[in-house]
Amino acid sequence: MISANISFFMLITTSVFALTTGDLINVIIKEGIFSNRTDVTLNSTTRRLFVFTPQTPSSNPYNVHVWTSDNNVSKDHPVVVMVEQEQDVLEWSIPLTLESSNGKGSVLFNGVSRTLCDSKILSGVNATQNFTVSLSTSSPDNVNVSLQVVEKGDFHLTKNKTRKISIVAPGRPQYFLYKPDFNVDLGIEINIASNKNICFTAVVQKIKCPVYVSGQVLFEDGIRQTVITKGTIRINSANFPHGFILIILKEHAENLCEEACPEVICDEPPEVTIEIKNTIPEEYILITLKVVGCIAGFYFVAILTCCFFSWWEKRQQSAQPTDNNLLHGENHMNEETSRDNENSTNHDTTVASLCRSIERNKIKAHNYWLHVANIAIFYGIPVVQLAVTYQEIVNKTGDEDNCYYNFGCANPGWLLSDFNHVQSNIGYIAMGFLFLGMVLHRRRVVPERKTGIPVYYGTYYAMATALISEGILSGCYHVCPTETNFQFDVSFMYVIIILYLLKLYQNRHSDLAASAYSTFTVLGCIVFIAVIGIIIDEDQPRPLIVVPLVVVYTTLCIYISLKIYYFHNVLTELQQLWMGLRESYQPLREMLQPQKKGRFLIIVISNICNLAFLISGTLLYVNKTLDFGTFLLVLLMGNAVLYSIFYLIMKILIHREGISVQAVIYGVLGVALWVQSMILFLDKNTQMALSPAESRNYNQHCLEWFWNFYDKHDLWHFSSAGAIYFTFMFLLCLDDNIVLKERRHIPVF
Repeated sequence: MISANISFFMLITTSVFALTTGDLINVIIKEGIFSNRTDVTLNSTTRRLFVFTPQTPSSNPYNVHVWTSDNNVSKDHPVVVMVEQEQDVLEWSIPLTLESSNGKGSVLFNGVSRTLCDSKILSGVNATQNFTVSLSTSSPDNVNVSLQVVEKGDFHLTKNKTRKISIVAPGRPQYFLYKPDFNVDLGIEINIASNKNICFTAVVQKIKCPVYVSGQVLFEDGIRQTVITKGTIRINSANFPHGFILIILKEHAENLCEEACPEVICDEPPEVTIEIKNTIPEEYILITLKVVGCIAGFYFVAILTCCFFSWWEKRQQSAQPTDNNLLHGENHMNEETSRDNENSTNHDTTVASLCRSIERNKIKAHNYWLHVANIAIFYGIPVVQLAVTYQEIVNKTGDEDNCYYNFGCANPGWLLSDFNHVQSNIGYIAMGFLFLGMVLHRRRVVPERKTGIPVYYGTYYAMATALISEGILSGCYHVCPTETNFQFDVSFMYVIIILYLLKLYQNRHSDLAASAYSTFTVLGCIVFIAVIGIIIDEDQPRPLIVVPLVVVYTTLCIYISLKIYYFHNVLTELQQLWMGLRESYQPLREMLQPQKKGRFLIIVISNICNLAFLISGTLLYVNKTLDFGTFLLVLLMGNAVLYSIFYLIMKILIHREGISVQAVIYGVLGVALWVQSMILFLDKNTQMALSPAESRNYNQHCLEWFWNFYDKHDLWHFSSAGAIYFTFMFLLCLDDNIVLKERRHIPVF
């Protein structure tokens, strides 16, 4: 109706005069011509009004493009563009002023275009869109402006069909309509790729008018990602049952993407490819049941294997003569022999001389389990709260730049933006309970003896609890992975590694093993150092945190090396060495010559490896290739591997104790899974040291053979959970072959 009235008015006159703030404004009304370029001249006394009346209904909206190359156009005297529709009014100005996100000024763009929105077209009905375009300026000088209105022929997106578009400038956003083929798709994956390094934003909004393509409303009314060359948006179709609108907006603030060129000047504009497809063919519950079924199968095989080895060990031990006096409750150990062991030299030290306080050590081991359980409760409660808060922020703002997902395989479901990476942590929880069951079974069926390595089950309970807690906290971290909450994912990995090292050391040094209080004090310091390394400002030099760490770590390595070499009080041994040097009891060369050459050589090699870990990790961290949390984790894991190798060399090669078949099987399976896990872990599909847009260049699609639901990082969760389980079982049965050997004949190393 509005358009018809204006057309009738145009037949009477082509110009009117209006009195506005004391000045006469000449309003020139003309009929708009589609697809043709129209050049006009404006000033403060002239306003142009174009009336566009399509002749036939269309399923596509119209795009209005206005630009100028006139130097008279400025922020003080812009060209104001107003588009009046039946249900909406759009208004913008030229030049378009966009503030830089780094706060260092603004950028002007002399060309702006907008795509008109019509509710009928969005609902799938062909409609006739009548509208007017008004051009005006406050400039006293003449301004040359160009106008072009074209029908947007590539407006509709189709599933499983590629759409290619050109991105020209930040002032010319584009949006497209997708309507589902059926009422509800199980899940939608939108893949976006660019043939050039540009920085642009992709936004998914619900179908409604108006369509916000600029300003803060753009970020609050949809799902948003910044992209350089590759991006993927996965949506739950239940949230968009009638389809969605996809907006592509070129960014002007290059620091949003860092590596992207702010303005690419070339003969051909960058080309962006859009592809929409369904994500998974099955429901999440069915896939979850498959995972549970696989875990149940693993449980069955593990329990069957455990029963077989229990039967096998009983058969082997029954064939050997057993002294019943060595069983629990009948301790007839010769006290004189015990005292002889206590007074033995370091060279002849045996397990019997370092396990004199068995009952006290049981309480000490039980304290480890209580400490881990308490820490898991009080540390886990705020972590769960923060995870829920992070997810609420993502759901409300739709800003997916907050989280470093693998968007190529981030399946949203049950209020989670990345359900599969949260759910795949079930492996840690399942393996933790399985190992706990194995320890309880062993404690029930294996009698407590006064021979062999003393067994303190409290430490094993702590290890199982730590593994369960790792699964819960890792799941919380994957709700919204960022560099700041990465500590949620690794904190209990620190605990697991420390407990493993402690239990391995406790096997031969039960009286010398650290208490739970001192152990978790050290762990608290490690987590504190990790937090400091995370929150340190990127503008500050990273050596500020590395230098103190190197000093502390080197000192700790020296102390632990001396502790392993001397067994007893390190300060006492060093004082004796100093007294001998000062009073010249022996020549200097003889005093410094190591008495335990094999042990000394292994310790030297271990320290050389530690130095290599420290130097390489420091260089990677300073160059921002490695984050600080992973840096500490690599150091601890490297030491766990080194100490395991040291233990096996001393046990098998030096003292010829051999190793049980069960330990060999668990060890081989553990190593195989650890190798696979490390390969998967190093194959990164996100990079938190980069911007979100740069990180998306590493995103990978789901694995087809893994139900097209999980990716390599999910496989890392499952394989590393299995690797930790086999490692724990290896430690549990490592010394089973010497269970009937008297402790005064078992060497300490």
